Amino acid sequence: MAPKGENGEKPVIKIDDERISAANFRIFLKFLYTDQIEITGDNVFPLLNMAKMYDVPPLVKSCEEFLTKNLNVENAIIIANAAFLYENSAIFTKAIDYIVKSSAILKTEQKFCQMTSELLSEVLKQDRKKFAQDFLQIRRRDYCMNCQQPRESFTSSEISIFDMVLKWGKNKCKIQELEENPENLKNILETFLPLIRFSTMTADELISVV
Repeated sequence: MAPKGENGEKPVIKIDDERISAANFRIFLKFLYTDQIEITGDNVFPLLNMAKMYDVPPLVKSCEEFLTKNLNVENAIIIANAAFLYENSAIFTKAIDYIVKSSAILKTEQKFCQMTSELLSEVLKQDRKKFAQDFLQIRRRDYCMNCQQPRESFTSSEISIFDMVLKWGKNKCKIQELEENPENLKNILETFLPLIRFSTMTADELISVV
């Protein structure tokens, strides 16, 4: 039974975080009192946010296990975007790892275009350090400087990734109600183009697409 104030009324708890609904806060309180909880795709991030905010490790663990167990092609990008919003680096990293290994995501325009700018940037950075190390080793062995060295964890070729990045940029033009022209695309993709490994593309690919 909830405690009552001096006038016999139930106290009002003010929730300042707009990401926390009254319904989810009640679920959170129930867990604190009973250790019982029903985690769903709709409430997992608000609950995880509260668990971290109020330092409840068991609930943090339950939420992270739920997200990891239920990570799939349909929700990986949604989970990654939400993990960034809620500042959960562990889930964000796991979701990115899943995305770069899934051709169904990287080769599907609708899914690819769901990525936020932050997520796309992190996805494109994957394996970059290893690529640089391998490329230097190739140079030391006096091999061709333009030798093909694909992203180790990616399921798509660099030219395919670049093509999807262009589509992502065109979609951003539509969202921002900008004319789809080279200048606007360049401005939108300015921070992402340095992350594309043009040196791994063939001459034909560079001529036909780039």
